[in-house]
Amino acid sequence: MTPDFFKRLIICYFLITAIGILNTFSQDTLINKYKKQLLSETDDSIKIKIDKETGKTFYLKEKYDSALLYFKKGIENTGNNIHDKAECFYYTGEVFGDTNQPAKALKSYLQSLELYKQTKDYKRLALVSERIAKIYYQFGFIDKSLKYLTESSVLVNNSKKKNKHHLAKLYNNLGILYRINKNYKKSFFYHKKSIALKEILKDSAGLAKSYNNLGALYIMLKDYKNAEKYYFKSLKIKKALKDSTGLSKSYLNLSDLYIILGNSSGNKSYYSKAITYAKKAYTISDKFNNLERKQASSYYLSSAYKQLKKYEKALKYSEIYSDLQDSLVNIERTKAIQKAELELASEKLQKENKFLTEKQKLTEGKLKVSIERKVYFYIALLLLFILICYVIISNRKIKKANIKLHKLNTKITKQSKSLKSSEEKYRTLFENTDDPTLILKDNIFIDCNKAAVRLFNYDKKEEIINKQPWELSPEFQPNGEKSVTKGKKMVKTASLKKGNRFEWVHTKKGGKNFYAEILLTSVPYQNYEIFHAVIQDITEKKEIENKLIKAKEQAENANRLKTEFLANMSHEIRTPMNAITGFSDILFEQIKDPQLKSFTKKIKLSSNNLLRLIEDILDISKIEAGHLEIHNKPADIQSILSETEKLYTEKAKNKNINFKITANSNIPKSLLIDNFRIKQILINLIDNAIKFTDKGSVFVDTEYEAADKNKIKLFFSVKDTGIGIASENSEIIFENFRQANDKKNTIHEGTGLGLAISKRLAKLMNGTISVKSKLGIGSEFILTLNDVKISEQKTIRKKKNNIPDFSAESINIILAEDNEINRQLISVFLENQNINIKEANNGKEVLKILEEYTPDLILMDIQMPVLDGYEAAKIIKKDNRFKNIPVVALSAHAIKDVVAKYHTIFDDYLTKPISRKDLLKSIAQFTLHK
Repeated sequence: MTPDFFKRLIICYFLITAIGILNTFSQDTLINKYKKQLLSETDDSIKIKIDKETGKTFYLKEKYDSALLYFKKGIENTGNNIHDKAECFYYTGEVFGDTNQPAKALKSYLQSLELYKQTKDYKRLALVSERIAKIYYQFGFIDKSLKYLTESSVLVNNSKKKNKHHLAKLYNNLGILYRINKNYKKSFFYHKKSIALKEILKDSAGLAKSYNNLGALYIMLKDYKNAEKYYFKSLKIKKALKDSTGLSKSYLNLSDLYIILGNSSGNKSYYSKAITYAKKAYTISDKFNNLERKQASSYYLSSAYKQLKKYEKALKYSEIYSDLQDSLVNIERTKAIQKAELELASEKLQKENKFLTEKQKLTEGKLKVSIERKVYFYIALLLLFILICYVIISNRKIKKANIKLHKLNTKITKQSKSLKSSEEKYRTLFENTDDPTLILKDNIFIDCNKAAVRLFNYDKKEEIINKQPWELSPEFQPNGEKSVTKGKKMVKTASLKKGNRFEWVHTKKGGKNFYAEILLTSVPYQNYEIFHAVIQDITEKKEIENKLIKAKEQAENANRLKTEFLANMSHEIRTPMNAITGFSDILFEQIKDPQLKSFTKKIKLSSNNLLRLIEDILDISKIEAGHLEIHNKPADIQSILSETEKLYTEKAKNKNINFKITANSNIPKSLLIDNFRIKQILINLIDNAIKFTDKGSVFVDTEYEAADKNKIKLFFSVKDTGIGIASENSEIIFENFRQANDKKNTIHEGTGLGLAISKRLAKLMNGTISVKSKLGIGSEFILTLNDVKISEQKTIRKKKNNIPDFSAESINIILAEDNEINRQLISVFLENQNINIKEANNGKEVLKILEEYTPDLILMDIQMPVLDGYEAAKIIKKDNRFKNIPVVALSAHAIKDVVAKYHTIFDDYLTKPISRKDLLKSIAQFTLHK
C-alpha cells in the first residue's frame, strides 16, 4: 500500500464523518420544523372553525358583542381555512346588519364575497350578493343594487338544486328595481316570471306581494283598470292570510289609486272610496306604530277630505301628517348619515382591496422566489441524504426514530382515550338530561334521549328512531297547514338561519295531542348537516292562553252589551226629554205669572240636571271603552274662564258666597287645548265647591310655568271654605258613584260622577287632579296640565248666533216623526216663520209624499216603525230625483259610533232634546238664499 492510498483513506474518513454530523443535524432540524409546521397549521384551521361556531352560537342568542369578538378572532387567525374565514366575514356582516350599521355590514359582505369566489361556494355567493344588493337599495344606489341582485339570480338559476322560492323572491325584487329605474318593460318581464313561479309553488303570501307590485307598475303605465284588478287580487289573499301589515299596504295602494282616479275623472265617489281604505290603513298602522304608513294614510285622508270640501277633517289629518313628517325627517337624516358612511366605507374598501391586491402580488413574487430556493435546497438535501445512505447505515438513527415514533403513538393513544371520554360524557349528559332531545338527519330521527321517550309515551327509543317528525304529529297543524309541509319548512329555516324556534303539535303514543315549543339547531357534523331538536311541552301554557283569550272575549262582549244598553237608555230618555225641555222653554217664554214662571223654570232646571246625569254616564262609558277622544285646537284660557265665571256668578250670589276667578295675565293667548273638556272639568270642580260651601268663599286661580320653548305647564286651583274632606276619603271621591262617607254630606245632591270623570279627562290630556283638604275648614282641588303646546294660530272669537229670519222666503218642509208630541213641539217651534210643513209618521210615508211634492228640506226622525229614517234617507240619496234635497236627522242617539254612521247619509244631525234656536239654524243653513 502506498502513502497516497492512506492519504486518500484518511480524507474519505473525515469526509464521511463530516457528512454524518451534517446529516444528524439537518435531519433533526427538518423533523422538528415540519412537525411544528404541521401542528401549527392543523391547530389554526381548527381554531378558525371553533371561533366561527362559537360566534354563530352567540349570534343566535343575540349576544352581538361576543359574536363579533369570536368572528374577529377567526378572521385574524393565520390559518389557511378560506371557507370558514369567508363564513366569519359573512356573519360579521349579519351582526352589523342586525345592529343597524350598514356601512360596516357592506364591508364585511364584500370581503366575504371575494373569499367565497375562491371556494366557488355558489349558494353562499348568491346569498351574499343578495345582502349587498339590499344595502345598496336601502340607500338609493339602484344601479349597484341591480348589478348584485342580477348576479344572485343567475347563481340561483344555474345551481344544481334550484331554490324556486328564492328565485321567485329575487325576480320580484328585480321587477321593483327596474320599475324604480323606469325600465317598465324589464320590470313587467320579471314580475310575470315571479308570479309564474309563485303560482307553481302555491306561495299565497308571495303572490300577494307580486300582485301589489304589478298593480303599482300598471299605475306607472296609467292602466288604472289593471292596477285595480291586481290590487284587489292581492287584498283578497291578504285577508285570507290575516296579514295585518300586508293589508295596510293594500289599503294604502287602493286609496292612492282612487285619489288618482278622482283627480283624473272629477268623480267625487272615488274620494269616498279612498277615505274608506285610507281609514282602514290608518287603523292598522296606528296599532302597529308604523310611522311611514300612518303618515301616508293621513296624507290620503287629508287629500280626499279636502276634495270633498270637508275641511275640518282634512285639517285634522293634515296636522297628523305634519307631526309624523317631523318624526320621519329625523329617520331620513339618520339614513342620509348612514348613506354617507356607506359611500365612504365603499370607497375605503376599494382602496384597501387595491392595496391588498398589490401586496398580494408582491407577496406571491417573494413566495415564488422563496419556493424556488427551497426546492433547490431540498433537492440538494435529498441528494446528500442518498449519498450518506450509501456511505453509512446508522442503527442508532433507526433506534432514535423508533423511540420518537413510540412516544408519538403514546400521545395519540392518550388523545384517543380523552376523546372517547368526552364522547362518553356527552352521551351521559344527552341521555340523562330532563329536556326531551332528538337528533334529526335527512328529516329522520337518528337518536333521542330517555326524556324524549317518556314525553311521547314510548317504551324504548327504537320506537322513535327512523321515524319522521310528521309521523309523530297529527295530519294538520293548528293553522290548517299539513304537518309534513310545515315541518319541511321549519327544517329549511333552521338550515338557513342555523336555528329555528317555533310551536308545534305532536302526538303521543295512544293518539293524544300536545302543544310543544321546539328549538331546532343546525349542527355541521363531518360532511353532512344534522339537527339538534329540544322539545318543551307547553300544553298547560296554551290552555291558560286560551282561557285568557276566552275571558277577554267575554269581557269585550260584556262591554259591548253595556254600550248598547247605554245607547238605548240614552235614546229612550232623550225622546220624552225632547218634549219636556221644548215645551218648558215655550211655556217659560209665554207665561207671565211670576209663580207659574218660577214653576216652569224649575222644570227646566230639573230636566237640565237629568240631561247632565245622562251625559256624565255616557262620558264614563266612553272613557272606559276608550272611545272618548281629546280634540286640541287653538283656544284662549281667558275666554274659557270668563264664560265659566258667568255660569256660576248668580248661583254663588244666591248662596251669599264670595266667588271670583283670576288668572295670570302672562299666560299665552293661544294654546292647543280641548277647551270643551277643560271647561267640563272646571264646571265639575266649581259646582262641587259651591255645593259644599254654605258660607265663606270659592276662589279659582290660574297660573302657568314654562316647560320649554313651545310648551307650558298649566295649573288651575279651585279653593273653597266648605265642609272639607276627611283624609281617609281623599281617594274615594274620585271613584264612580262615590262621595265622601260623611253624614253631613247627605243633604247635598249628586251622583258622584263629576270628580271621577274630571280625573280621567285630566289623564287623557296628560294631566292630574290632586286635592288638599281639612275636615270642617275647606278644600283645594288642583288641576295640572303638562306639556301644553303654544299655538302660533290666533284664536277666533265666535260671533253671536241670532235666530234666523224666514220672513222673506216661503220654506216647504216634510216632517217625519212617529211621536205625535214631538211633531207638535216642532210645529210650535216653527210657528210664525213662513214655513209650510207636511207631516209623516214613518219613512214609507215620506217616500209617498215625495212622489207628488218636492220640499226644500226633510226633517227625519231616525227610529220610526215600518221604514226607519236611516233606511229612508239612503233610498232618497240614491234616487237622482231627490238626492239634492237636504235631509236633517232628528235622533235621541248620542253614542259616537252611532252618530258617525248617520253623518255619512244625513246632511245635518240634531240630537234630542232639540232647542228651537238649533232647529232654525239648521233649516236656515240649507234653505235661506237657496
